[in-house]
Amino acid sequence: QTFTNLVGSQSTTGSTATLLYYPYDVDFDEYRNMYVVDCYNHRIQKFAPGSNIGTTIAGFSLGSGGSRSELYYPTGIWVTRSGTMYI
Repeated sequence: QTFTNLVGSQSTTGSTATLLYYPYDVDFDEYRNMYVVDCYNHRIQKFAPGSNIGTTIAGFSLGSGGSRSELYYPTGIWVTRSGTMYI
């Protein structure tokens, strides 16, 4: 079988816009944007179609936390047609 890396880099972890650290879940919106739960970076990354550069859209610091702008080891996501995210 063959595969293609859509985002991240095989055998490399990190917190930059092109790297992930224990990605747990993936979902897509109606515009084919891909949302990746980047668990150990405590964030949600959004990747536009055809791009391998992500934008952090939830979890605005790389540390875990309890405030409304921080996530604590997120493990799942569901994105509705209107763009609402359930993390």
